[in-house]
Amino acid sequence: MKSYSEAKNISAAEWLIVSSSSQNTEKQAVQFMTNFKPNQDGTAFCHSSYVALVNKRIRGFYTILISEETKRLKVDIKTLLK
Repeated sequence: MKSYSEAKNISAAEWLIVSSSSQNTEKQAVQFMTNFKPNQDGTAFCHSSYVALVNKRIRGFYTILISEETKRLKVDIKTLLK
């Protein structure tokens, strides 16, 4: 996760990057109404293009493949950080 955050220029002061077991991640995916499953070749995991913005509760769902939804996500994140 450290190399990923460095490659994406993600500030540790502003973001908390976490990882978890496959079982816990799958439980979270169900809770956030998205999917998470191993690739058929067992190399990594496949997940949906949906993002849930969470701040003590689910604030919104966004499809990151749609530019308007990505823009809305960025606005909503900035609102939460104020």
